[in-house]
Amino acid sequence: MGQNDLEIYESFRFKVFSQGCEGQAYTILQAMEPYLLSDFSYKHSLMRVFFRPLFYMGYEDPTTPMAVVHTCSTREPGCYKDADALYRYMEENIQLTAKIIEELNLCCDYYEVAYCKEQNAVLFREHIFHDMDELWKVFLEDFRKLDIPDEEIFRIFEEESGSYYQSEFGKIQA
Repeated sequence: MGQNDLEIYESFRFKVFSQGCEGQAYTILQAMEPYLLSDFSYKHSLMRVFFRPLFYMGYEDPTTPMAVVHTCSTREPGCYKDADALYRYMEENIQLTAKIIEELNLCCDYYEVAYCKEQNAVLFREHIFHDMDELWKVFLEDFRKLDIPDEEIFRIFEEESGSYYQSEFGKIQA
């Protein structure tokens, strides 16, 4: 039995192909190529997973994915099954990449989420949280301003909360 689109996305979400950001981006794009060039329904999510390590390297230009395809296919001819089609896909989806950059910038704001021992709660901005659901509501409200579907916002939250938020909430004393 084959994997459905959600299972495929989930398999990429935390997969480590390389310890370095550049290697991770290049290698994950090679693995994702067949899905990006198909009718795969989670392309937005896959593109974010691919772009995240580039973002951490300081890239915030929506044309960066095109440069990655060009660089990798020049350095390693044959690294993609269809480098031209992948390049065209990146070129046609510059607006999606721009949206992903907005998402990742907003995610950076949430790196300020932290446990406060004095209040025995997790703090963020002027909010005090006692559980992840409370944080989710604020997160959802913030990300809806980017005009992306709630399902995509949920995936972003899951990507971000996977370890860090859970760790901070885990410090709350019962």
